[in-house]
Parts: sequence; C-alpha cells; structure tokens
Amino acid sequence: MLRYCLALLIATLAYAVPADYGCADRAVRVAYHPFGMAYWRDAEGRPQGIDPDLVAALSQATGCRFQVSELSRVLIWKMYEQGETDMVLSALPTEQRDRFGQFMPLPYWGNGNELVVLKSLGRPTSLADLDELPEFRLGIVRAYKYGDAIWEQLLIRQRERGELIEVADIESLYHQMKIGRINALISSPMLYRLMLPRYALDGKVHTLDWTPERNELRAGLYFSRSRFGAAELSRWEALLAGPMQQQFTAILRRYLGPRPN
Repeated sequence: MLRYCLALLIATLAYAVPADYGCADRAVRVAYHPFGMAYWRDAEGRPQGIDPDLVAALSQATGCRFQVSELSRVLIWKMYEQGETDMVLSALPTEQRDRFGQFMPLPYWGNGNELVVLKSLGRPTSLADLDELPEFRLGIVRAYKYGDAIWEQLLIRQRERGELIEVADIESLYHQMKIGRINALISSPMLYRLMLPRYALDGKVHTLDWTPERNELRAGLYFSRSRFGAAELSRWEALLAGPMQQQFTAILRRYLGPRPN
C-alpha cells in the first residue's frame, strides 16, 4: 500500500511539473514596435494592443516571465540576428530570418491594404472611377511598399500626373487628411482602426477593399535558436499550433472586429 501511494505521489508530482519552455532561469526578451493596433501607448503611456495581449497570454500559458522593451523594427531584427532578442512578434517569414530562428505561424488578419477616402469623394469602385474625380488627392508614406498591383498602378498614375503627396511617416499621412491636404490614402485595418479616431476622422471616411481575393499574409512569431533548444522550440510550436490559436483569434477580434470572410 505504501509503495502504491509513493508511486501515485511521484506520478502526480511529475504531472504537475510545468513544461520546460526554456525560461526557468531568465526572462524571455521581446520588443514591441509601434504599429497601429499591434502596439501603441495610451494617454497614460501604458502599452496597449495585440502584441502586449499576446505576450500576457503566453506568460499565463507557460509561466514564463517576459522582459519587454520598445524598439524600432530595424533594431529589433538586428538584435534578433545577434542573439540579443529571444522572440519577435508580428513577423513575416524570410530565408534570412530563418537562419537565426524558427518561424511559427499565428492566424493574423487585418494587414491587407485598403483605400481610405473622405466621404466627400463618394464610394469609387475602381481606378476608372478615380479618373473621373479631378479633386482626388492621394497621400502615401515615402518609400513604403503597398504590395498589391492595384496600389502600385495607382501610385504610378498619380506620380505621372504630379498629384501624389508623399510624407515621412504614418502620423504625418493621417494629419494631412485631417487638415484636408489629401482626401485619400492607402492603409490597412491594423493601422486605420487606431489612426482614424486619433485624428478625428472616424465616421468621415469610407474604407474600400479593392483586393478581397488576396491571400492572407503568412505572419507569426520568430523564436531565436541562440536562446531555445530543439525540445523547447517543439513545445512552443505545439502551444501556438494548438491552444493559442483560438486565444489569439479572440485577441485579434477584440481589436479588429470579426475575421473577414
């Protein structure tokens, strides 16, 4: 009987031991990058957004502590390659990044670009409609890549006409719309759901999705191989591919609304 009780106690303790995610001895280093609904600070300077909520959910699921900072996207990737960042959020996979870590997908949505126009322009449905609007003034972020062919066509047409207004950053772009210098811009739900209310433009624009058939971006997290071993990476992968899928979908819905069909 005593032997049976000891065996039962050992089995119970073994079951209670949490999975090793490679964070028992020190915190997981991760950095936020300001990007629309993914991460921003509120009026009191508190972190808000999809990425902080995801980190909180991962901490609860694994028991890991996270050491967080706020850095530029360029610096985040530089530190990742140098082994100074353990996890990168809201990441897109590339061969270069695969050299230093393992990519693990999550069901991101809200990154596809749409045309945001002031309601004074009506609801154009094509580039041809825009040709009929002599007052059409488009603004973009200088050197930003808008991806889909239709947006590249639009930029070429506006440049040829000398009617493309280029600014340095996202904040400047929405400011230009607020003061009326432009009446259209190209942006994603991840950005405009934060920026429109911030610049008192909510309810004053139409958001037009002209690329509904586009494939969703394959996005997720990168885990540094200089920090995590193969067994630990397997545990992270199982967590993200299983229980975290539904939880992350709920986080996205909280900020971006229902998932597009």
